[in-house]
Amino acid sequence: MSITTKIKSLHLLAVVFMLMSTTNLMAQLTGVKTIPGNYATLTAAITDLNTQGVGAGGVTFNVASGYTQSITAPIIITATGTAANPIVFQKSGTGANPVITRTDGGSINSTTLGAQADAIVIFEGSDFITFNGINLTATTVASTTTGIEYGFYLRKVDGTNGCKNITITNSTITMNRGTSGVVTGIMSSNNDALSSTFSATGITVTSIGGRNENLTFTNNTISNVHNGIYVRGFNDLTPWNFYDQNITITGNTLNNLGGGGSTSTSYGLYMIYYRDVVASNNVYNNIANGGVAGTEFRYGLMFSSSSDHGNLTVTNNTITLTTTSGSKYAIYSSGSSPTGTLNISSNTVSFPTNTQSGFTHAGVYRFGTAASATMSNNTINSFTAASGTFYGIYNTGNGTTSNNTIAGFTMGGTSSQYPMYITNANMTAFGNTISNVTFTGTGTFFGFYIGNGNTTSSFYNNNISNVTAGGTTYGIYASFPTGMDVYNNSVMALTSTGASNLSGFYLTGGTGINFNRNKIANLTGSNAGSSVFGINIVSGSSAIANNVIGDLKAPIGTSTTTDILRGISITSSSSSNTTHTISYNTVLLNATSTGASFSSSGIFHNSNATATTSNLVLRNNIIINMSGTTGTGVAAALRRSLATQLNNFDASSNNNMLFAGTPAANRVIYLEGTAVQQTLANYQTLVAPRDGYAMTGETFTYPTAGSFFVSLTPTSADFLRPVAGITTQVEGGAIQIAG
Repeated sequence: MSITTKIKSLHLLAVVFMLMSTTNLMAQLTGVKTIPGNYATLTAAITDLNTQGVGAGGVTFNVASGYTQSITAPIIITATGTAANPIVFQKSGTGANPVITRTDGGSINSTTLGAQADAIVIFEGSDFITFNGINLTATTVASTTTGIEYGFYLRKVDGTNGCKNITITNSTITMNRGTSGVVTGIMSSNNDALSSTFSATGITVTSIGGRNENLTFTNNTISNVHNGIYVRGFNDLTPWNFYDQNITITGNTLNNLGGGGSTSTSYGLYMIYYRDVVASNNVYNNIANGGVAGTEFRYGLMFSSSSDHGNLTVTNNTITLTTTSGSKYAIYSSGSSPTGTLNISSNTVSFPTNTQSGFTHAGVYRFGTAASATMSNNTINSFTAASGTFYGIYNTGNGTTSNNTIAGFTMGGTSSQYPMYITNANMTAFGNTISNVTFTGTGTFFGFYIGNGNTTSSFYNNNISNVTAGGTTYGIYASFPTGMDVYNNSVMALTSTGASNLSGFYLTGGTGINFNRNKIANLTGSNAGSSVFGINIVSGSSAIANNVIGDLKAPIGTSTTTDILRGISITSSSSSNTTHTISYNTVLLNATSTGASFSSSGIFHNSNATATTSNLVLRNNIIINMSGTTGTGVAAALRRSLATQLNNFDASSNNNMLFAGTPAANRVIYLEGTAVQQTLANYQTLVAPRDGYAMTGETFTYPTAGSFFVSLTPTSADFLRPVAGITTQVEGGAIQIAG
């Protein structure tokens, strides 16, 4: 061939390529397309879209209402739009949503949730695509290894090309879970097309292009699945830039989940390795729409381990969890967020009445750290279970726990109960309520469990009331706090039916907790072996001030060896330097018992020969014990454990009002071991220089309300508040306390 001929051939080839390129460019899809109409089927439209791409202004496929299509292989979308050129598939017209039905049994055998599996619609590295009002169904019943596992399935092209700006909205996704634990309505994975069917780990993401991001799943109804929505990113290292990002999951209805015969854990929503998520206004009810309870471990909304989940917002979700056996967690968050915020608020949790034994019921369960965290206004509704452990609100991370409500529950068994468990170095908890609880079991009942707070922590304006428990019972249990403020809380109407201790407030360990302006009233030990303590300090140091304690009862209580009713009990005997400053408190006891021997104390203190061991500073308190006695019992205003051991009764103690009625052998101002001091004078002589300005015998006729106290009714805001303006020894009789 001559040179001239070669040149002409090259020119011709170039022209052909130019024409082909121009033809391809002109064929890019734009504007509005109809199905059926421009395309006979959705499959045909997507095939053309994948081949030709999208042009200027994007393309919208209007799928006619009532349209149906059956498929025997997945519809795979590889086309990519942009913000300016989006791709939209949407229902057109009134009537039923279009439905895509996969009728075969699939070709991939998958047994691992999150691994490669069969799907109805697959997005493969696609961007800026919306499916609006397009329903998916699978007809073949899924077994443990075969069937159609995923409805919508997002997977990546490779480590540099993930799915971005995908919206799935207003769709009904109805699968056929059978006995498979893998079947999921919407799956956003870390897989590519070659990923394993046996591992959910997926591929290695090497750039931000490889992460899935800006995903929106809203107003969908997902049912007949084992799991509702599953999102898995790449397990990245700090600074976690390759986590999946910016995910919104709102307004979805998740029902008829799990219970199909698989024992695999079931999730309404599962997320792992993610950042910046909003999950709100979703409704989860696993037995609604034909579901069955099932026996598997179950989560409503599960936010799993992430080293930094950025900002996580979980609000206004309604979660109802029902199983015949297996533990249940309504909202579970284990991710940390050192640079972001966590907000779990205004969610409602229900556990329908069941006969389960030995499993956990958890309302909102969170651990981890966050720069800013809020758990507020959540409601855990009343339920009944045969036995097990209950966590209403569980928070072991920093932040605020506020205005949550445990509306009540009935539980039996030997396990411990934690209606509200809050523990971390930096915590604030206020406005929380626990009420109407019946625990028939023998395990320990912790109403409010607070632990490890520090000088920046506070626990205030919380309320617990109307609780009946069979084991050791605590209204507020504090474990090793340091300088924490606990104030303006109310512990009311607690009853222990077992032969065990009932404590309004219980302190173990820690240093310098400030417990002040709290009300503890109407505590009842209804068992002969019950002991009732308003405030019970077993270790640590404390400042107890301005609290009111009264209406403690033990109607059949009996003991020949000890007092079983105490307003304030200090049994701490640690060898470390500990001090208990008890000041400005009002204690009024007026209990009676039909037990053979009944004793009570306004304040009990454990004596010690070492002055710095559980040192008691007692100043400016009103301690009145008008309780009855039986047998060899004694009613004492102040009781200490050992005779003549004054070393740890601080010399600065003074100006206390101590009264136990008309002095008698069984009605005494002070009892130390077995040595009693019936009169104030004898008490002052014994303990001098302590309480040189102590008082007793107020000029009031007990218990006439209004003569000294404004009200003797525990529910009154004026309970045990001295009447203003009357002339009494305590009016102006306190000693000034520095600081």
